[in-house]
Amino acid sequence: MSKTGKKAAILLDTKGPEIRTIKLEGGNDVSLKAGQTFTFTTDKSVVGNNEIVAVTYEGFTADLSVGNTVLVDDGLIGMEVTAIRRQ
Repeated sequence: MSKTGKKAAILLDTKGPEIRTIKLEGGNDVSLKAGQTFTFTTDKSVVGNNEIVAVTYEGFTADLSVGNTVLVDDGLIGMEVTAIRRQ
């Protein structure tokens, strides 16, 4: 940076909780569209689809704030947190 005068953004992926999705309809992957609303829930009875999916981490909502970005699929997809409903 000192030679070019340009700044570089760095994203550091540190080891955090192992968060996995649970049951998807038909056991298939889901297709998401840019700009769509998608819900993560800690309710393990939910069967996931292209609108909602359950996650294994009970503290998921407690660790998030509106405006955070949730990275999924090894960081290939970034999702902005727009609302949080704690159960």
